[in-house]
Amino acid sequence: MHYNEGLWVDFVRGLAPADLASKMQVHLASGCSRCAALVTSLAAVEETFSRDRSLSVPPDVVNRARALFPPLHRRDWHELPREIASLIFDSSIEPALAGVRSSHLAAQHLSFASGEWHVDVQIDQQSAGNAIPLTGQLSSDTPHSLVADVPVQLLRGDRVLDEVRTSEFGEFQFDLPYERHLGLLIAVDGESKLLKIDLNRSSDGSTKNEAASSR
Repeated sequence: MHYNEGLWVDFVRGLAPADLASKMQVHLASGCSRCAALVTSLAAVEETFSRDRSLSVPPDVVNRARALFPPLHRRDWHELPREIASLIFDSSIEPALAGVRSSHLAAQHLSFASGEWHVDVQIDQQSAGNAIPLTGQLSSDTPHSLVADVPVQLLRGDRVLDEVRTSEFGEFQFDLPYERHLGLLIAVDGESKLLKIDLNRSSDGSTKNEAASSR
């Protein structure tokens, strides 16, 4: 019977129970070349680790090593300046085609803009589930602006309901609860600025948005 590598590691480090260690020693004494070679290899590794553990590294060396890899400081979102995106298109208030004025749109398409940034949002109006699917896409007029892996938060008032990151094409998706006072926060410009989008709807079905900037 051969013992597994994990048990031999414990054996070499002196951590195996006494009765088991005795049986493993008997096994080695029986002339098992396979296990003997494994124990020799593990013993050499343990000897190296023991020497490393016995070393005392001067604090100034540790500090210099840490200075080579400074921790990345991610600013708190509350510290970031915010820009409220303007609503530039809402399909729910566009004139309907003749003959289909009484029908309901399957999805509401919203477009928002703030400076170089554009956000297109589509909200499923005929969802039969417990939430309303929302899909969106972030884009920019400036070449090489980062649109992939950008954090996007779904808010109810000031409370964060969910957070996702955009795909390589700037796409994101949420399931909206059947509630009011919903909005989005998108960390653009390398997460140095927040783009705020208001998804609140008025009683006539249109989406309200403030075309102003704060902070």
